[in-house]
Amino acid sequence: PSSTTAAEISAYRERWPIGSTARAAFELVFWTAARTIDAVTLGPRNIDHDGILIYRQSKVGKPAHVPWNSALPAFARGWSAELQQVKDALRVTAGGFTFLEANGKVRSVKGLGNLIADSARTAGISKSAHGLRKSRLTAIAEAGGTAHAIMAWGGHQTLQEAERYTRAAQLKKL
Repeated sequence: PSSTTAAEISAYRERWPIGSTARAAFELVFWTAARTIDAVTLGPRNIDHDGILIYRQSKVGKPAHVPWNSALPAFARGWSAELQQVKDALRVTAGGFTFLEANGKVRSVKGLGNLIADSARTAGISKSAHGLRKSRLTAIAEAGGTAHAIMAWGGHQTLQEAERYTRAAQLKKL
């Protein structure tokens, strides 16, 4: 799956306002760059005393560290309004064990993937949750984040995996 473009992100946000489940799911996956298998388990308990959302990724077993209530890293300082938008979108589902609970139950991985894909189609775009993950990691690289920053946020296992994003960003700048 390819990254989701800025125009596609705008189209999704225009179609699904804050307050909708589709928007909450989109914002959580896009901000955290979490795979759906991990996104369905994320909740307030994942936020540590320093304000970092931390979770161990199911696929690779490595932790991901995503700014939540902490200061944003230098490369992401311009993203504070976006982070607030994520929190506003998730307020709809607040109060549960996970951010995306449905009727007091943890949402299924397949259900979350389908929700995002179906909602994207309704917004006139064809994207998946994985495209949102790639978009966040690409945004980190394009904002000047290092491969190590991508590893921390995306939970990558090796520097080589994360460097794909920084190489692509450097080539784009050239």
